[in-house]
Amino acid sequence: MLEQYADLLFLNKYDFFENGDQHVLALTQFYNLKFSKLFEIIRLTQATANYHQSEIIRNYIFALIYEIDAYHRQHSKRIQSSLTGYTLFMKFKQLLNRNYMHERRLEFYASHLHVLPKSLSAAVKKQTGKSAGKWIDETIVLEAKVLLQNKTLTVSQISGMLNFSDQSVFGKFFRANSGMSPIAYRKKFL
Repeated sequence: MLEQYADLLFLNKYDFFENGDQHVLALTQFYNLKFSKLFEIIRLTQATANYHQSEIIRNYIFALIYEIDAYHRQHSKRIQSSLTGYTLFMKFKQLLNRNYMHERRLEFYASHLHVLPKSLSAAVKKQTGKSAGKWIDETIVLEAKVLLQNKTLTVSQISGMLNFSDQSVFGKFFRANSGMSPIAYRKKFL
């Protein structure tokens, strides 16, 4: 489906492809009719020979994905208030475990969980005593410590692996969260 498509990570943008609590949603009569019509037009396009058949079907599938995402977001907002703090924390932890190597912004996690950053941080703090930002920082520092014990990796390589703009930014982050520089931490294991 993504053949000749510039954004190969297109499908990663949509939460409903993940294996989560909301992988099945009840459809309203309106959306049931709307999705049925899209599937019917895809079936009809498949049944007729056309020079641009695969491109047309691909675009109908993209339209279907956009419609599903719109419905999923609308439904998620309705049930968002029913998420308990614990459920929100568990979803945050799962998202963090999948994304901490390349994403440190609280806004990223809040957006994917359909809550405000302040609400996410408060819910996580209520469950654990630590803010969501602190969880993110501690997870990255823990991974950095593991990577620093691997002598074959340079500090610059580690900072790149953890998606820091450069080694000095990584060093400042590491020192602020661990109380020592990456080099000093590494020397403890020599």
